[in-house]
Amino acid sequence: MIKIFAIFCIFCLTPVLCLYVDFFVFKLESIGEISLSEITQEMILLIICVIYAMCIKNKAKFHRLSVLIFGFFTTMLIRELDAFFDEIRHGSWIYPTLLVAISSIAYAFKDPKHLNDELERYLKTRSFIVALCGLTVVLVFSRVFGTMSFWMHVLNDKNTVQEGLELFGYILCLMSAVLYGRYVLKFNKEQYARFK
Repeated sequence: MIKIFAIFCIFCLTPVLCLYVDFFVFKLESIGEISLSEITQEMILLIICVIYAMCIKNKAKFHRLSVLIFGFFTTMLIRELDAFFDEIRHGSWIYPTLLVAISSIAYAFKDPKHLNDELERYLKTRSFIVALCGLTVVLVFSRVFGTMSFWMHVLNDKNTVQEGLELFGYILCLMSAVLYGRYVLKFNKEQYARFK
């Protein structure tokens, strides 16, 4: 338990470290698309996607749920990379996002009973609780807290708070993905051992 707490603390310091490097090492005046904070968010989302892809490839008992979660985080990654898609055409990130979302939802819901069983089992895991916290920080708290006009007066840059909180939320989601991956892969090994 102490080891997990220590790892969690180190991860939780990452947003502060990234913001420190952005402002005091790179001398940025605000957090933009090309900053350590943004790039770290994108790298974390990529790692999360890879973990869920490994769970899909493993043909886990949680296969359909893994596809659905993979699709969700892949759409978040594409959205975070919107500046690069804007080079093609402003707002063009929406097309690959829709493709991923529709295909992952369609696949996952081909067998709604299995998906429901997997979801019920997932809702009882620590991974779900951590993911719920991370997504709440990313999708709700960072937006509300980071867009308050108060921060414009205090910091002259609302993005600092919002991007730092988003990074913290993504770190929670990464920790959730690691817990999920360990759970799914451990489950598969136990299932495989029974059939030997």
